[in-house]
Amino acid sequence: MFSIGNPICLYGDFFVTSFTPVPIKENAHLANEEYLKIMNAGTDDTNPALVFYKLNPAYE
Repeated sequence: MFSIGNPICLYGDFFVTSFTPVPIKENAHLANEEYLKIMNAGTDDTNPALVFYKLNPAYE
């Protein structure tokens, strides 16, 4: 369970997107522990989180 969205821009070899952390109440047991920490720390004053990711070149 990850909120990886469409890329907003590129930074070097990375795609960049963002999301606003909001507490996860349903199906929290499905979330990655580190992701859950970020999401549950979100409040009304939280800035968006940036996500940097690469596509797997071995994927066909």
